[in-house]
Amino acid sequence: MPFASKQCEGARMRFGIVALLLSACSHGPAPVSDSSELGASSPSRALVSDRAKAFSVKKAITRPTSKPVMVLGFLCEDRSKVECPPCPEGADCAACETPAWIFCDTPGAFDPVDALSVLNPPPGISLLVGQRYLLKGKKSDARELWLDAIYYAD
Repeated sequence: MPFASKQCEGARMRFGIVALLLSACSHGPAPVSDSSELGASSPSRALVSDRAKAFSVKKAITRPTSKPVMVLGFLCEDRSKVECPPCPEGADCAACETPAWIFCDTPGAFDPVDALSVLNPPPGISLLVGQRYLLKGKKSDARELWLDAIYYAD
């Protein structure tokens, strides 16, 4: 019996290792980390061919909703780390802003009319305001994008 239990233990260990490898490989390559924030990473570089096919932010706004779109734009505002002030019990407090990345065509010239928002951006990705990024996703509203992937474009 000791031999059989060692075989079972070895099989369980191999299964655990295989499960870990499959889960690690199932979501694509990990982005390269160059951020000082613990656990934060920056997106990988966009392909030149994808950058050439991408729409500007202003043109992406005119695209129909629920359709896939690639957008090339600058991060104009990073509202992803929203701190919600405490609201005393029984008080009528304003709602907190939804965390978002705001993209535009010209850095430093932020105009809400010509901006595209990614609401509730994925945690753990560190972006720099003023840098250009390639966004892949679907328009969820006139000025909002459901993000599928993001790449560094400069």
